[in-house]
Amino acid sequence: MAGSVAKRGLVLACSAALAVSAGVTDTGLQQREQPRIALLAGYLQQKNSAEAAGGLPRTAWKDISAFQQLRTAEGHPLAQPVSGLSCAAPTACREEFGDEVVLWTAQNGITVLHKSVDVLSRRDGFSSLGKPLNSEYAFGAVYRTDFENGSLIRVPELDRVMTWDAEIAGSAVVIGDSQTGPGTWVDQGLTELGYRTVLRGAGGTGYIRGNGSVGNYYTALTQQQWVLPWGTPQLVVLQGGGNDAGIASDVQIAEAAQTMIAEARRTYPKSRLVMIGVISSAKGAVGSRRTAVDALLASVAQQEGVEFLSVGDWWTRFSLGEYRETDGRHFTDAGHRAAGQILSRELGALLSAG
Repeated sequence: MAGSVAKRGLVLACSAALAVSAGVTDTGLQQREQPRIALLAGYLQQKNSAEAAGGLPRTAWKDISAFQQLRTAEGHPLAQPVSGLSCAAPTACREEFGDEVVLWTAQNGITVLHKSVDVLSRRDGFSSLGKPLNSEYAFGAVYRTDFENGSLIRVPELDRVMTWDAEIAGSAVVIGDSQTGPGTWVDQGLTELGYRTVLRGAGGTGYIRGNGSVGNYYTALTQQQWVLPWGTPQLVVLQGGGNDAGIASDVQIAEAAQTMIAEARRTYPKSRLVMIGVISSAKGAVGSRRTAVDALLASVAQQEGVEFLSVGDWWTRFSLGEYRETDGRHFTDAGHRAAGQILSRELGALLSAG
């Protein structure tokens, strides 16, 4: 019994010493936001010789011991310590425990990611992030994980993972359809107004419609088919609705637009929100259903207290119809330039008046 108590005291003393040697003190934990770490506690308990279990060198055990101290930090509840973990891989090991994914190597020690962050970081389109540099750590009211080429932010309040964008404060985040892609009239118009654009959306989508690969605006956002940047952009723009014109009733479109407005506000509560309608011709012309949807969205925006730029007659009003592609809905390069200049002027006036 006495031997057990002595051994336990020795383990705790060694853990504390290792934590201090790694720069892990109470003061240090307060100065830098504390990592959330799930420990391989079973290994730590099994350590009874200079040769670490699993063939890990002393440096890896030092990391594990220091992480054990961090794991008990106040304000960071975690799953129960895991034991019996074994990994025969010579370079890297990976295990999932509840909402956490444990990654470790003999050379670099342990990294722990939240499962949602791990899943997103390994998805197509995010491979450029590279390897995680550290475990998830508290970052104000959210949690951050740094990678070789960027960071991901987990937002518990939104139940969502978002990208880290150091320039978000001067940006316009745009959610829309094919009219909002890179180099389009929406992109060019916002750029002329001085905004750095962050474009999210896809062709063939709308408040109701998805394109088969990506859902409608709300579905794409809440299911993270595309991912928004975290923070407070200067402007948030909801554009489009033209793809809904032929498949949904006014009631359906209005309800879906209201839902998306609410989600945009929940995501960016401190950002200025603006809607741009459906570009089309004057009433009574071919494509008048698109014009009607533009007017419908204008009424929804008014009810919800959102600034709205109507573009439902621009093809006629500004003689932009001649710049359309053969499909009759999209602009040529010259059309995007012309419409972008008009958007810059008209949206600029709206924002100034507002």
